[in-house]
Amino acid sequence: MAENQLAVLDDLGEDELLKAIGKSNIIECRAGDRVLKQGGVARNIFVVLEGNLEARDGDTLLRVMSPGDVIGEIAFLLERPRTADVYAATDGRLLSLSEGTLRDLIANEPSIAAKLMLNISKILAMRFLKG
Repeated sequence: MAENQLAVLDDLGEDELLKAIGKSNIIECRAGDRVLKQGGVARNIFVVLEGNLEARDGDTLLRVMSPGDVIGEIAFLLERPRTADVYAATDGRLLSLSEGTLRDLIANEPSIAAKLMLNISKILAMRFLKG
């Protein structure tokens, strides 16, 4: 992860991290795999653990994601379909935080959920600044 780059799991203690990812899945992807389908209705948020991903609208490259980046936050936060196709540019691994896990954290572990949502907000604000 690049220096000064924010990550969705920043500032979580060990116990908080275990609660946040305890019911989550690690997804292995290979270069060329489509990870998210534009228009899809799933609302998982993914954290890039290894490798690089590309968000695309047709043939247009929208963004490249690397370890520490979060994807799927728009569908989760706005409860809307996926806004882009996302492909693995390299082999990699993703942490999938399910909508159910995130909603459970919001209801039962609000301090952990607040840290995650603050980190997501910071990541989105940094994207806007770089825009």
